[in-house]
Amino acid sequence: MSLHPDRPVAPILSELGQAMFHYYDRNQKLPVGIVCSFTGDGNHVIAFPVSSLPVAAQADDCFAGELFFYRKAIPFCITVTGTAEICSRSPFYIRFSVLHLAVQEFSANSFRQATRHIQRKSTAAVH
Repeated sequence: MSLHPDRPVAPILSELGQAMFHYYDRNQKLPVGIVCSFTGDGNHVIAFPVSSLPVAAQADDCFAGELFFYRKAIPFCITVTGTAEICSRSPFYIRFSVLHLAVQEFSANSFRQATRHIQRKSTAAVH
């Protein structure tokens, strides 16, 4: 899988296959759960079910949220922030309007350097 600026984002999110969903409560980010089934309508909206929501989120029909897409061995991750709207409460079904999408690419060289740095620290701690 490769990331190209001209490539649509929805197929990439589908290929990544899962995301961590976070709820923003004023000044903290709370993990809600892993989302494995989602659909995109192509108009900056992602819809998905969740098994539960924090009580504070259930009190509101809309709240700020984040989806973090990552899969092992893929050289990038995608963070999507936006507004989550509760469409159904039994089970919970979320309609997530995308406000911002950020892509972080990992270079093989920086990964190797970070791994070496961690290995050096753990070796020094053992001796």
